[in-house]
Amino acid sequence: LVANFEQYGLASKFGGVVVADFSQSPWRGSPWLDCIVTDPPYGIREVISRTQSQQYLLDQLVMDLLNFSVEQLVVGGRLAFWLPVIREEYNERDLVPTHTALRLVADCEQVLSGHTSRRLLVMQRVEGKVGDGLASVSTKLGEYKDQFYLTPLAEKKLSEQGNLNLSQEMVEKFSNVAIAPVNVTQD
Repeated sequence: LVANFEQYGLASKFGGVVVADFSQSPWRGSPWLDCIVTDPPYGIREVISRTQSQQYLLDQLVMDLLNFSVEQLVVGGRLAFWLPVIREEYNERDLVPTHTALRLVADCEQVLSGHTSRRLLVMQRVEGKVGDGLASVSTKLGEYKDQFYLTPLAEKKLSEQGNLNLSQEMVEKFSNVAIAPVNVTQD
């Protein structure tokens, strides 16, 4: 992380790293951040959980991120984060999370495969009290992990049959395939 700041001549601006349970923010008080930049976990390569026994779906994580941002960003401050999506299902009206105190200023796509991408969403903190509302996030985002695992199967069918018209029988067959999460350790 520090190397990225050094590469762009911004090493003196590096503020450090905080590791915490995002659903239980360590900060309280008045807004103090100008910008939040994050790449939240999607639950594909890493496990998303609040505790060892409590699952934390992507839609819940994004809701906490937006609510945290409204509490901690100064007016005019920005939140920039990656949001994974299934390309065929993405539309800004239904899948972009919202909050009454945040305004979407940019939505850029990075294609990951024929069926998946991630969107770089940039939101700006606007006037409004913290308690004026909570984030609105589609529960469909919580289904991303399950839809992601169907993608390689759909790509295989496309190469074999030339179309993606999965029969109900095939969808049920693929839905019953157990896929174990992979734990990634960092040195």
